[in-house]
Amino acid sequence: MARTPYDYLLADEAGAGKLLAHAAVLLRLAETYRASVPAHLAQASRLANLKAGTVVIHAESGAIAGKLRQMLPSLLDRFSQVGIQCRAIEVKVRTGQRLAEKGRPSEQKPLSAQTKEELARLRESLPPSDLRAAIGHLLVRAATRE
Repeated sequence: MARTPYDYLLADEAGAGKLLAHAAVLLRLAETYRASVPAHLAQASRLANLKAGTVVIHAESGAIAGKLRQMLPSLLDRFSQVGIQCRAIEVKVRTGQRLAEKGRPSEQKPLSAQTKEELARLRESLPPSDLRAAIGHLLVRAATRE
């Protein structure tokens, strides 16, 4: 049978084969991690790596990291149940990561005169409420496009 390029990559122990094998282990480990922790913790953290038998998890805050550290014994047991050999789990706080994902700050977009007029009419048609106050605040602060 003819060998595919993928077969050659897997056979190369010094390069891509080792990398692909590590990536497969990380995928299985990440799936197990997400299934083993509560949803709110899984959303606020991620499995980062497996180095020398130590699983590295990044948490968005110290509170999330603390809760994850309380779960370490059960996580180690769960990883061993699915056949992943690890001796320890290290939880690191990565607060700057969340800020980097948000991108650049939003710019103030000016409103057209017609839009301002329509919002003013809407505000006048509303009874006294939080929505009416919010629209009034928007009209005061919004820049007008010429």
